[in-house]
Amino acid sequence: MKRSLEKYIIFVIPAIVLLLIPAITSNPYFLHVGILVMLNSMLAISLMPLLRSGLINIAHASFWAIGAYSSALLVMKVGLNFWLAMMSAGLIATIFAAVIGFLTLRIRGLFFMLVTFSFATFFQLALSYLRGLTGGPDGLVGIPGPPSVLLPYGLKIEFVGKVSYYYFILLLLAGAVLIVYRLWVSKLGRICRAMAENERLVQSIGVNPMKYKMLIFCTMTFLSGIAGSFYAHYLRFLGPQDFDVWASITLLIFVQVGGLYSFFGGLIGASSLTIIAELFKFAEHWQPIFFGGLLILVSLFAPEGMVGIVSRLKEKVRKTCLYWKQKS
Repeated sequence: MKRSLEKYIIFVIPAIVLLLIPAITSNPYFLHVGILVMLNSMLAISLMPLLRSGLINIAHASFWAIGAYSSALLVMKVGLNFWLAMMSAGLIATIFAAVIGFLTLRIRGLFFMLVTFSFATFFQLALSYLRGLTGGPDGLVGIPGPPSVLLPYGLKIEFVGKVSYYYFILLLLAGAVLIVYRLWVSKLGRICRAMAENERLVQSIGVNPMKYKMLIFCTMTFLSGIAGSFYAHYLRFLGPQDFDVWASITLLIFVQVGGLYSFFGGLIGASSLTIIAELFKFAEHWQPIFFGGLLILVSLFAPEGMVGIVSRLKEKVRKTCLYWKQKS
């Protein structure tokens, strides 16, 4: 009973804090940082199951870009309603993932990483050269925001300020966390974790690894496509430079630094490092060096990440308190 209560508290307390932030401050910059934190957290939580399954995906930002450009083009060129465009963006990203996954998921380890790296590089070049469709290096400008939402009793939500976008991405993040959590504690999650340990052993008991890899790969890509749609209509501008290989590597760093072996590791890593990146925005060109050095330090001295460091400190405090209690 106590363990079950603690599990729900871990979800509820951060949710309450995030809900109250717009009531505490109306500063547009702080709300913008909060939006970026939740967007990066959504991308990190959608990448974590892939890494835990042994799939080191260097093209996660490319699927994010597919969702972003698909949603923007469907609204701007086709005239599709934003809400349909958002769902379509997730589905289009999933279709790309299904095709690429069918061709590459039989490859394991370093080779899969190299294939996704190649796809990410190719896709960024395609965004730059397809000027008529994507705007090329100049980017896609003039992307409209989401339309107003009519609620019962004459209420209406208009996406004209940071607050509405803040609660929108909070809702998307909550949905992503719920989906990933339910999948990860299910049979699918257990099989994926087992495949990362020993895929041949899993296959020997009659499990088809390709089936489960495709399922987790496509599901997580759908979430990144939805995040891409939000990103496009929030910033209202897209450029190839936003979705380079470094963007995917940054997401990997978020998860590893936060704690790959904890469900909340990606969320904590994305939140912490996004805020740090904003605080040191004036030294943006040094960010790859800082993040790379941090990744090396964490890998060498704290492979369990920030979550593990906190757990170790908590255990030391508990043992210290117990020691002094017994002494007194």
